[in-house]
Amino acid sequence: MNLVRIINHEVTSNQRFGSYAKIGRRAGFYAALILVLAFGAMFVSCELDGSNDDNHQSNDDYTASVMPEMLKGTWSYDWGGGYIERYIINAETFISENSYAGTIVGHRSKENAGYITIQLTENSSYVDPEDKFYVIHYKDLTSSTLSIAGAYHADDPAFEYGVGSGGKETQAEAESAMTVSAGYFGMYSSLNRESDDVPSVIILENLKGTWESIWGEEYIINATTFTSGYGGSVSYTGTIIAHNADGADAGYITIQYTENSTFTDSEGKFYVIHYKNLTSSTFSVSGASNSEDPDFDFQSETATGGKATQAEAESTMTVAGGYFGFYSDCYKFNGTQFKNALEGDWIDYDMEMIFVSITDKRIKVSMDISMNATPSIVTIFIGEIVKAAEAEEEDTGYIVFRYALIGNDMANADIINTYTVLYWENHDGDEVKLAIGGSENMYTFSAGEASIAAAESKYINGTYDFSDDLMDFEK
Repeated sequence: MNLVRIINHEVTSNQRFGSYAKIGRRAGFYAALILVLAFGAMFVSCELDGSNDDNHQSNDDYTASVMPEMLKGTWSYDWGGGYIERYIINAETFISENSYAGTIVGHRSKENAGYITIQLTENSSYVDPEDKFYVIHYKDLTSSTLSIAGAYHADDPAFEYGVGSGGKETQAEAESAMTVSAGYFGMYSSLNRESDDVPSVIILENLKGTWESIWGEEYIINATTFTSGYGGSVSYTGTIIAHNADGADAGYITIQYTENSTFTDSEGKFYVIHYKNLTSSTFSVSGASNSEDPDFDFQSETATGGKATQAEAESTMTVAGGYFGFYSDCYKFNGTQFKNALEGDWIDYDMEMIFVSITDKRIKVSMDISMNATPSIVTIFIGEIVKAAEAEEEDTGYIVFRYALIGNDMANADIINTYTVLYWENHDGDEVKLAIGGSENMYTFSAGEASIAAAESKYINGTYDFSDDLMDFEK
């Protein structure tokens, strides 16, 4: 580390410690700094991070995103000698205490790193900085730690001490110029969240609810807990410790295990889930796993399925690190409840191969493809109920549903979001005859209709004959 370069840098920029002009006047601090540098201990809180950082090298793969809740708060590092480096970040404002401040006008992210663009309201080190645009880069974000650097480049006239403005005239100019790859972020401060600033974890409303996948998985997410289950049993569950956005419709959820049926000694360990393509009713989700990580060795008696610390889990279990290779497409049934006479689980009477599970929100049709004593059940489709009707005699009726998830999405893409009818008759409580409009056997089918009205018109109000398609089911 070049001591001359660092001292000169402090006197001529606001990148590293805040207002270096003011810091330069602190003789005690300089003495402490020189002593630390002499023994190489500066690396405790200072990283030289030049062009060799492959994880944060390119500006092009950062995407515009909402600033993560985990980033907000008060962050600091106590250098001793009476100097505390402190940053205050909220939804609207970024403040480097005793140095500069500005209104946040942009945020771009990639995994646990990102750029924050501000429009300066003050900067004690430069001339006429107000309204100029400036960029801060952060990385290695967890709920309790953060590495951060303000833009600076010795060859940029904007950062000429006493002459430059410390920023650019436009946001676009600042964001295109002030990048890691262009050499504007050479030194990072390793910060800790202040102990009295413990953020509440914000879970997006769209994430909350009960999700089902075509593979039979069930995910239950609320404000404090994440649970993964299969076949009615809990696979793992834990307390949500952190939620960090990864772009506009994706993110990481960190949990601390309270239960894991696969690994021993997992309780208290930390684990990360990644999701993407989030909407109000669909998303794709993946739990961290890596065959080369001993903690995920299913044959090992010492594997825990997690990490000892939150920081280790969040820095290790990333998309770039290869921990999220398989995603399950899931659907959340948010709509109106449609009470119907068929609620429950049904199996076909003759072959005992077709399973129909019906709630007040959805229909799930599955099939046993094992052809032997050990069942191997695959889901054919899951449909969202949009209407339920019964005849006056109550042993006949129909349910209109929309295809939500299909067992082979690629082969049946035209079926998704179309409507059809589940028709029943001779219902006596424990037995019933069932048929699906457009299907001869409950497990092969074609695209439905474009609307609820069209499905009813074709299958209920028209001349469609279900008699040849009806199959016997029992509870």
